[in-house]
Amino acid sequence: MLGVVAAIGLALRRRWSYLIALAWGAVVTYVPGAAVIAYGGSDGTVGGALAASIGAAVIAMGVAWAAHVATRARATTQPVPPVI
Repeated sequence: MLGVVAAIGLALRRRWSYLIALAWGAVVTYVPGAAVIAYGGSDGTVGGALAASIGAAVIAMGVAWAAHVATRARATTQPVPPVI
């Protein structure tokens, strides 16, 4: 659900979508590691859980960075007057 809300916010270029993307990233980082431990049985290892969470965290950081860049304030195209 957070991903859908963040996507809508990004489509509308709303600044709050960056915070929603960060929350989505926290959930997406936690879930793979928990799934390895919960459903892996005796085959699930701590290393596997860490690798899954790290991989998801890298993707989440990319999405959060993209949301930040897409919603940041744009620089004006007017030149800055000289200070005398």
